[in-house]
Amino acid sequence: MAFDFGGISSSVKMKEVGKYKAIDPIVINHLIKGQPYYIILLNILPDARQKKLLKADLDNRGIYSYIAMVAVNVEYNPEKLKSGLVNFMETYKSPWRDYLNYEGQHCSGIMTFGPALYAVIKTASDINVTDFYASDFTRSYIYLGHGYCGDYDTYVVPVDKVEDVYPYNDVNPAVYKTWRTRFFLKQLKVLKDSNKWMPDLTEPILKVLKTEEECSQVLKEHMNFAAVAYDTETTGLDTYLDHVGCLTITWDGITGYYMPWDKVNKRLLVFNLQSCKKRITQNGKYDLKIMWNNSMTPHTGYPTDDTMQLSHAINSDRSRGLKAQAFYNTFMGGYDGVLDLFKKKTKVSNYCAIPVEILSKYAILDAIVTFRSYFVMIALLEEIDRKFPNDKLPDWPLKRWYEQVMMPVYSDFIDMEFRGTCIDLDAQRAAQRYYEEKAADLRKQMADAWGVKPSFKFESTKELGKLFQSLGWPAVELAKDGSYKTSDSVLNEYIRQGRPGIELLQKYRSIKVFINTFVGKGIDSLEFEEAEESPFGEGLLADMKKEKPETLRDDDDFEDDRGWNAYIRNLPDGQARMFQSYLVNGTTSYRNIGKNPNLQQVPVHDPDAKPILRVLSVPWLEEYTIETDDGRVFTGVADDFLDTNQGKLRFDQIQEDTIINDYWKEN
Repeated sequence: MAFDFGGISSSVKMKEVGKYKAIDPIVINHLIKGQPYYIILLNILPDARQKKLLKADLDNRGIYSYIAMVAVNVEYNPEKLKSGLVNFMETYKSPWRDYLNYEGQHCSGIMTFGPALYAVIKTASDINVTDFYASDFTRSYIYLGHGYCGDYDTYVVPVDKVEDVYPYNDVNPAVYKTWRTRFFLKQLKVLKDSNKWMPDLTEPILKVLKTEEECSQVLKEHMNFAAVAYDTETTGLDTYLDHVGCLTITWDGITGYYMPWDKVNKRLLVFNLQSCKKRITQNGKYDLKIMWNNSMTPHTGYPTDDTMQLSHAINSDRSRGLKAQAFYNTFMGGYDGVLDLFKKKTKVSNYCAIPVEILSKYAILDAIVTFRSYFVMIALLEEIDRKFPNDKLPDWPLKRWYEQVMMPVYSDFIDMEFRGTCIDLDAQRAAQRYYEEKAADLRKQMADAWGVKPSFKFESTKELGKLFQSLGWPAVELAKDGSYKTSDSVLNEYIRQGRPGIELLQKYRSIKVFINTFVGKGIDSLEFEEAEESPFGEGLLADMKKEKPETLRDDDDFEDDRGWNAYIRNLPDGQARMFQSYLVNGTTSYRNIGKNPNLQQVPVHDPDAKPILRVLSVPWLEEYTIETDDGRVFTGVADDFLDTNQGKLRFDQIQEDTIINDYWKEN
């Protein structure tokens, strides 16, 4: 564990010692005994002008008892410190935490300027000041308890960094206020407000179950509850290939349970989830798909609510991950700090490889934070509807849109992602061969046009720039280092000038995009690997293969993760599919957008794109043969119907105890 020596942490590397000038971090000490007081935590040491303005603004807003301090005890240039701010804040931390208690009183709130927020929450990836701008729709502050990212038990009110709150105006120094300054002034009122919202401070109860009997007993005891929140920890992010390590679940947001997945009765779990009125998840699409692929009955346990979706419905511009929501909606922000430290030190990415004593606390709190966040946000949603009624469509408040549009379609997307998109592997191999031959031919033509070998690095913009310069072409646009640029706009200008080979280069780039973004490379790829030297004298495929066979991708263990190759999965029935994912209403304008891969951006207008479209296929026809106890045989496809004792049923709905009368005939 690092210790402080002379105000500098022992974790400082030798090369850092003496790099920064030590400062007195206390800027203004205006603490008044017996009065509520605040910590004003600055990101940098303000100059005399900024200090004077800060003091005046605090006085004007009636904040008289406070201490203004810099979060670090050294002077530094923020422009030169573009990364590693969290470590920097911790390494050179000032003693501001010593003032959380003063003369028998506890600090009433902390105002953080810019990255000084990271000194408090010890992370820069979860939340930042921009998440608090939309204060009409979301709370512009957080409450931190103790035992998680620190021992605070107070409010934190973020504002922008000092240099943005009090910027310089070279034309008229007296006029300096910007919208960030006005946001700061508004936040001062929030800081002083004694009626701020406070999260539920009930401490969570964490229970780790170990046996199948324990898990089943808990599931049986919690049937028909009003709400349940569940989460999983897995070996990876691939919902088709990876495995579930544990299930964490809570029915009240207070007591949470850790259940090893191999000890969970999946049938009983489904009964429990289906019995609860509300099923709450955080990014439930992922959890359901991987549980369905790991022994849980598919198409069961759909969430009625998802906190990621709910957070996005409230404010599409702020972070919506669970770590962020822990800060927004609970007192447990930063609850995953120990886990993050373990991951950082061990480099482990497989959560199931993390010791249970470390993983279980984090995993159970995932479910508890999800549960609590839902009820906090649904109340906030109702408040928004009261404050900002929908004048144009009064019958459609935000809550109704979330419950009746966003969440129902969310379940549809879970099914769509789980089913995936069928891939014709023969068509993919044909497309790969077609594009590689096309690329090789274009390389040959460009080589002839510009007097170089086909092995020239046509993909390198820098090498192309040098080539165009050597050909005596004028520079259309220069990079910072003085080299020729070869962007699309530059190429269009060269076409206007009548320069040879440019249209070939544009087509070559398109073909390379088709390979690297869509069809990938095949096991019999003939394109050579990049080498320090370019030994190829000819550029056609056959010549390349003959001349440099050891560079070809033709080994038995060939794997290529370019394009769709990274997402294609071979199913046990012999079919191949891609299991793409979608951000449901996920853009700032609430459109749906695909990813991993994005099948909404498959090219259709380019004539050379047709081989790509042929790769996307349809599922094989599911044929059923059903034989009854009396020897009758019925054949049909999944969507054909039979007349049964249960009425009209599809072939894929027939069970062992179904009594079949005959094929279904419309009356």
